[in-house]
Formats: sequence, structure tokens, C-alpha cells
Amino acid sequence: MCMLTACTGPTSGGGDITILDKQLIGSTYWIVVEKTHSKEEWPVKIKVDNENTWNLLEVGRTYLSTYSYKSLDKGAKLESVRHINQGQ
Repeated sequence: MCMLTACTGPTSGGGDITILDKQLIGSTYWIVVEKTHSKEEWPVKIKVDNENTWNLLEVGRTYLSTYSYKSLDKGAKLESVRHINQGQ
């Protein structure tokens, strides 16, 4: 028998995020972000699996993203990210 929280898969989230910091911890790439218009507790760390993606992300810029997580206090995993065309 398993507990309900232990049996559920990751939750998907997404929206506009602004990058506050980029971190390399060991061989793991992270971004620290805040989310626009969020009722959730932010900032949050999001793991970036691809070094090239991490290198292209800029601190202070806002992106449209999707991510998955089981618990935001343990971090999330970046699923997709793209620039927001500001001014259009």
C-alpha cells in the first residue's frame, strides 16, 4: 500500500519566469527564478539538463517556460523555455 503523495507523478507547471541567478553545483545546472503572477511560493530552483540551454539563459530576462516537479521546495526540472517577444 502506498501513500497518495508517494504514488503521484510529477506535476507540470509553466508560465512567465524571470531568472534571478544561475548556479552550477557539481555537474548540475540550475536557474533560480521568480514567476510572474504567482500565488505559489517563489523564488524556486529549476534544474536545467542541457548545458547549452543553461548557457543561453540570461539573468534578468523573462522567459516562457514549462517545468515539472513533485515539490517546489525540492526544485523543479525545466521541460521547455523560450524568449518572450517583449514589445510586440
